[in-house]
Amino acid sequence: MDIKKISYHGHQFFTVKNNVGLEITFCSYGASIYNIKYHNKTVTYHPGSFESFLNNNKFYGKLLGRICGRIKDGVIKVDKKIYHLDKNEGNNTLHGGKKCLSFQDFEPFFSESEELINIVFKYTSVDLECGFPGSVRFVIVYNIMKNKNKFSINFHAVPQQATPLNLSTHIYWRLLDKDVLDHRLTINANEITKFDDQLIVCGKMHASKIYNFREEKR
Repeated sequence: MDIKKISYHGHQFFTVKNNVGLEITFCSYGASIYNIKYHNKTVTYHPGSFESFLNNNKFYGKLLGRICGRIKDGVIKVDKKIYHLDKNEGNNTLHGGKKCLSFQDFEPFFSESEELINIVFKYTSVDLECGFPGSVRFVIVYNIMKNKNKFSINFHAVPQQATPLNLSTHIYWRLLDKDVLDHRLTINANEITKFDDQLIVCGKMHASKIYNFREEKR
């Protein structure tokens, strides 16, 4: 394993390279994955420099939340109380608002075992940040296997009161020289979401055969 650390304009970048060709660069800004390489081939899309990565409002590789996706009219109801959220896509809230988790600096930590290395990012979101109720302590853990081309992401959140949470990441994957139909996919879910004309989630429905990936398939 090889780990390199770079500080750029107060933000921390960490490049972790395992023993079998997987290389991931993380950033404390947005608890992000800046880039992923496999045997020196870039397999994700990202801005071409640290400067452009830090100074735009796009979600490349960043943590999404407190709510990933769109909230209609920027309004939620929790325990019979109405909360007005930060609107950043027309009249709606996208991925949590203008100053959501994607654009906050997290505190980085490292831990290591015989089989893997952990890149850990911690951040406390204060009460009413972007309009959401209650403070929340977030811990985002990236696990990179030392001798396998495998990594995982674990989201941990401890809220101080009832509040909606729905976290994800916004990695853009490159297909390189393969057609999408040459890739294989597994998704452990048998339902899919329904959207309105503004891409607001408005329900769910059973995944038809073409959308059911509970068992790996092309």
